Amino acid sequence: MPRSKKPPLLKKLTGTSAARYGSLPMIALPADNELQRSFNTDVAHVLQGSSLYRRSTVLMHPFEGELREMRADSFVSWSQKYFVGYKLKTDKDGNPYQVLRDMTESTAKLCLASPEFVSSIPMINRIYPSPVPMITEQGALILCTPGYDPSTGTYVFDGKIVPQDPDPNRPPLTGPVSSDNYFDDSVSPADAFWQLYDLHSNFPFADWSDWITPGDSDPLYRLDDKGEVRKYRMSRSLAVQIGAMLSLFAANCVPQAASRMGFIYNANQQRSGKTLLVKIATAPVYGGFKAQSWREDEESMVKSLDAEILAASPYICFDNVRGMVQSQVLEGLFTSPIWTGRILGRTEKFVAENNTCIFITGNNVNAGTDIQHRCLYSSLHVDEGDAQSRDIEGSIIDDVWLADPKNRREILSALWSIVRHWDHAGRPIALGRTRQGFDTWGKLIGGMVEFAMFGDMLERPVLENAGDSEAEDMVSLIKLLHAADRPDYTYQEIVHFCWDHGLFSWLLQGREDMRPLRPDQGAPALLTLLLNDKCNSRMGVLLKRHSTERGSVHSFNDASGTPVKVRFFSKFGGRHKRFFLNPITLSTHP
Repeated sequence: MPRSKKPPLLKKLTGTSAARYGSLPMIALPADNELQRSFNTDVAHVLQGSSLYRRSTVLMHPFEGELREMRADSFVSWSQKYFVGYKLKTDKDGNPYQVLRDMTESTAKLCLASPEFVSSIPMINRIYPSPVPMITEQGALILCTPGYDPSTGTYVFDGKIVPQDPDPNRPPLTGPVSSDNYFDDSVSPADAFWQLYDLHSNFPFADWSDWITPGDSDPLYRLDDKGEVRKYRMSRSLAVQIGAMLSLFAANCVPQAASRMGFIYNANQQRSGKTLLVKIATAPVYGGFKAQSWREDEESMVKSLDAEILAASPYICFDNVRGMVQSQVLEGLFTSPIWTGRILGRTEKFVAENNTCIFITGNNVNAGTDIQHRCLYSSLHVDEGDAQSRDIEGSIIDDVWLADPKNRREILSALWSIVRHWDHAGRPIALGRTRQGFDTWGKLIGGMVEFAMFGDMLERPVLENAGDSEAEDMVSLIKLLHAADRPDYTYQEIVHFCWDHGLFSWLLQGREDMRPLRPDQGAPALLTLLLNDKCNSRMGVLLKRHSTERGSVHSFNDASGTPVKVRFFSKFGGRHKRFFLNPITLSTHP
């Protein structure tokens, strides 16, 4: 006979206890004739509509703008907002009476781990510490207001962004979707452009264009305080920054299954403002900013990413990164809308939505090929030798300024204006070429940026103080091997070529020693570099990526200027592994 799904009839506190704790439901704690399963079921019914949610099988609760795991020791006191536990006692005459009791930590732990309890708790997929736009499954644009939306598993905090009476001198622009006074609905797309442009005009973007003077028919036509036409400059890096802001604010306007690109802020020296740009992208929505250091080893990177995804972190910022930006697990995160990870401190795994946006900042960032293909660059260049001597006009933007609810609301109103008018205009997509693997995200967010009149954020950058060093060094290595003109090469010979010519410098750590490069052929010993275990492993992965049995094809001009085309591949394995260069005949047909 199936068990009834009706909620249990629970007594409520009365009398002096109710006056002290409130008229809360009473639940019998596990004891004689009171099973743990019955307790779990009763608690699950009482907590329906509470602020307890789950990520996969992990119970979480929203706290100060983030998700935190509900531990058994916390659950004991937290749950008392919703019910009180009791046990039955018997007096000397054999009459039963109730005694209020805290549940034990072991009882709480058993409850939080029980399948009947976990399965009854609603899923949470995304969190936002302030109201944000969302395109529903039915295709409508709405503003997610504070609270929980069960259809998408989205939880929104108020984030100190509350409805305000509109300015009578600035009536709301009707037609597009309204924010119900959470934001300033009087902001036009042109107003939004100038607000965001003024916010970023002092940043030393490396690709500022010449000054542009809009005509009186241009929507950006404005007069300054002196009655002169306002001029502006365009910048691909600024377009990327606006894309970063919209990628966070309008994340729910992109289908969850779409892969999302990350953002690299690269500068030629310190104090350029790269971290401040990330703060401007994150703090208006999230009320603050958090960063972490780069993880050099993959095991630490896995633990960090697992923890962030489990907590539904909307962004991860690796700040002030030095050395080579390269990580297989991070590369996989960009193209994994659903993430499988391990729960920290347990042997269990979890499966959850990946909605995080990756930010990386650094000076002269040296990113691997795969990371570069997954990120958009915002490039900064400071001309002054001492960045502290740079003159900055206007008000100073810092953490205090960004945390001010008034400033946050103004920035969010500009972003909301872009999204609501973009929606009203038919949601135009990016006109330029999108990035492979990120087409949906690029068309939507890129479309918003272009609609906001900031240009093409997806345009390929010309990187002066960063580049695809891995690809460049590989071409240099192939040229050296071709010039050496040997039938094959050992692994140590490859390492020696790299060490002798400074290629893949981020992998050249170890000790110098006298060793033969081809010991099986009686070659003499010479001074070479023996890589340490970490660099050996990374060099092996790099060479495996570029020299499979099928090989990679490279075209270049040799020292005499003659066009050359070769295939770089490997055979065998272990200490017998060899690397080969086979020439490919160039076609003479036009």
